[in-house]
Amino acid sequence: MSSKQISASILTASLWLIGLNVNSFAQAAEPAVTISPDPIVEFTKQRIGDLKKLVLGPNGQPAPHIEPYQTCQQLYQRRLALLPKTLNYKPSYWDDPRNQVAVFLGTMFSPAFYFLGYSGISSYLDTANQIDPRIELDALRHVSAQQRCFLK
Repeated sequence: MSSKQISASILTASLWLIGLNVNSFAQAAEPAVTISPDPIVEFTKQRIGDLKKLVLGPNGQPAPHIEPYQTCQQLYQRRLALLPKTLNYKPSYWDDPRNQVAVFLGTMFSPAFYFLGYSGISSYLDTANQIDPRIELDALRHVSAQQRCFLK
């Protein structure tokens, strides 16, 4: 044993003799308050999830369950409520004014071109995370056809 190990063991033994446990110092040094997770870590975890969706593609959406005991009028009202959700009001990629400004500014300040990549990925992830209302519309039309709602 080296002289440092001997002196450490003597110090530990002497502290133990006077009633102090070395491990109690280590336990007392730990904070009793739990610290919330760092928001940067949470943001990073969410972006990794977005990257995984970007690489693997969106998951398939299951067909919604439509109760068959609804009347034809109720099914028609639900279809009318879903029709506006099928319309896309976003401009196309190059017609988006933010992208046009980025291209214009990019001619003078080249880091402005970085926004174009962000804009494309952001719009893709927005559409990938949305539930497609056309799936529910198809299910409603199927139930309406089974109940023969289209016949007069």
